[in-house]
Amino acid sequence: MMVVLDATAGNRMMWPNKNPPNIIFMDKEIDLRIPPDIICVWEYLPFRDEVFFNVIFDPPHMRLGRTSRYRDPKGVTSHGTWWGFVKNKPDLIRSTVKAQKEFSRVSTRLSFKWNETHYKLYEILKCFMDWVLVDKREYVSNKKHGKSKTWWLRFIKSS
Repeated sequence: MMVVLDATAGNRMMWPNKNPPNIIFMDKEIDLRIPPDIICVWEYLPFRDEVFFNVIFDPPHMRLGRTSRYRDPKGVTSHGTWWGFVKNKPDLIRSTVKAQKEFSRVSTRLSFKWNETHYKLYEILKCFMDWVLVDKREYVSNKKHGKSKTWWLRFIKSS
């Protein structure tokens, strides 16, 4: 049986069926409308090596302007961090590097979704040193806050 890990499940926004078979939903957030199967951070996964057919990694992307609903009056996000899951941009890079190393331990395939809200794709791709890029697709959205590029990438583990 091929099992997939959604490592950043959130409220399963990208899943039409919120409970698909053979998907393990993981997130670090406790107070989600749809609770994950496993609560943990992606930098330290509680799984044995190469247990998943694929890992899906869709890290949070928030536009944190003055009118953002994620900011409180003091300018801190509701999660207490700048990006929703990290404190600053260098922390984003460190966290992503640790995450991709763990993903390469538990799977030989990785599907990565990235929105260019704050960082361009080329800036974050340098974090994926354990992977070979095999497919890249771009989607451009014309939402009310301006154009936003979202990328879906597929990687295989390098030998």
